[in-house]
Amino acid sequence: MRHDEGRKEQRKKALKDGKLISADMATMVDVKIRDFSAGVARVETSGPIKLPQNFSLLIVSEKLLYAAQTRWRKGNLIGLEFKGKPRPLRAQS
Repeated sequence: MRHDEGRKEQRKKALKDGKLISADMATMVDVKIRDFSAGVARVETSGPIKLPQNFSLLIVSEKLLYAAQTRWRKGNLIGLEFKGKPRPLRAQS
């Protein structure tokens, strides 16, 4: 079975810089966003990583944070599902 079978919406190719950020902001991992569509994304890491249970995907160019959870993993690729609407990244004072 192909990954896109049964998909509600076709994934759109993307090549954007992102960061996976733990809920407490203590851990940040650089990723490349490979595909992105409403509610899901596929990201690539530079190597194996351990993700916390609660984390967000930051799309660097858009300064938007998406609360996310892991749906699947294959090597350095991770499928994410978003939990709710994105929120803007606020500058630290």
